[in-house]
Amino acid sequence: MLSKVANRKKTDVSNYVSPGQTPDLEIIVPTTCKDYTIPEIYSFLNLLKGKIKVDFIHIVPISLEELCDCVDKNDIHYDKAIAEKRLYSFVKKFPKMDNVTFDYKISNGDAVSSLKEQIDRGNYDMVALEVGEFCHYSNSIFSVMEVISSINIPVVLFGDKKFNPKISYGESNAEVMVQ
Repeated sequence: MLSKVANRKKTDVSNYVSPGQTPDLEIIVPTTCKDYTIPEIYSFLNLLKGKIKVDFIHIVPISLEELCDCVDKNDIHYDKAIAEKRLYSFVKKFPKMDNVTFDYKISNGDAVSSLKEQIDRGNYDMVALEVGEFCHYSNSIFSVMEVISSINIPVVLFGDKKFNPKISYGESNAEVMVQ
């Protein structure tokens, strides 16, 4: 999977990274703009080194009314405007990080296909999913598995079970190993 990322960037890693430096990362983070995810995302970003660009994406779901011809296109733009305002406020709540720049995007449609479309359009190195939020957002753990299997860049899952007690995380003795 990492070889796909290297090929996609069409960059010789030995020329791209100086000794002792970490390459720049572009990360896409789907979000529903819930404040409880800010500490989780912030903690995840603190694990990374180098210059990082984070694009938050908020996906406005398609409602049944939008599938009908009787809906005014202004309604769709209104929904996107509300979503953009929420996302802007969410991003502004993040503490300043010297090595991280934040940006945001709005998309509409179903969560998995909209995320895949944004990834195909962008030049991202990874997708970071706060598991509890994305499972709620996409309505099932199967959607997370669909994201993982349908894209060609690494997917990092993170989160803390105390924020979403409705999801069964199971017991884990896993440790993160940093080299």
